Amino acid sequence: MRNSCNRYLYEPTFGVHYMMWRNPSYGDLRLMTQYSYVSRMPWNIGTGPATAHTSMIYIDPRYDLP
Repeated sequence: MRNSCNRYLYEPTFGVHYMMWRNPSYGDLRLMTQYSYVSRMPWNIGTGPATAHTSMIYIDPRYDLP
């Protein structure tokens, strides 16, 4: 079995959307943020690590037209 096969994959994610500014004539400006934590355990460990973990943060400023 190859080391690339996932035995266990866990990824909780949460995000927050914040309306910074809104005008019916000009549109709106939003700030969207998201945090994600990923944990992975392969079926066959071999010479690699038993588990792998990482955190990701996304920040997205967005302007929507009316």
